Amino acid sequence: MEEDFEFQINYYEKYYSIAKRHLLQIDDNIKRSDQITLKTKEDEHKQAELNHKIERDAIVTIIFCALTLEAFINSIAIANTSKSYFDSYLDKLNPISKFVVIPKLFTGREIDRKGKAFELLKETFKKRDKLVHFKSRTWKTSDLISVEIIDEYNAKRAVQSVELILGEMKKFLPKMDFDWLQDIGSDPFA
Repeated sequence: MEEDFEFQINYYEKYYSIAKRHLLQIDDNIKRSDQITLKTKEDEHKQAELNHKIERDAIVTIIFCALTLEAFINSIAIANTSKSYFDSYLDKLNPISKFVVIPKLFTGREIDRKGKAFELLKETFKKRDKLVHFKSRTWKTSDLISVEIIDEYNAKRAVQSVELILGEMKKFLPKMDFDWLQDIGSDPFA
């Protein structure tokens, strides 16, 4: 009889691959957009379509960066405790609190809560929450100045949050493989 063994399945690598691929799409669409001269109505339509694609890909990038971060920190907790303990006590924490509590609990070390990595972590989850829990409303044209645009800048900051926070986590977890952060081509189905 074959011996049964345990293993853990993680999705954070796949989530990050999706985020990075959509960031690359943003770059491609910006290059295409820069080539449009806006001389005709057709050019204006192409420009509007590319702007829509850029925003869509930025939304996907931000959401999948947040998924990457939460799946990663959850996997650290689950690997170091029982599933019932995780479900009862740790899973109920918000994602930001998980990045404060879980490293301290399992490594005795903390993320720098005054550093850029933590600032970007909070920003990424704030943007994710606004996107995922978006409330439709009627706008006045005068309100459009205050509408937050989701663009390449926001997407790049979300990717940077993953890289910086997990860069800090790498210091606490020297035996863990973090090569997937640099290798977006490892998933042939992405």
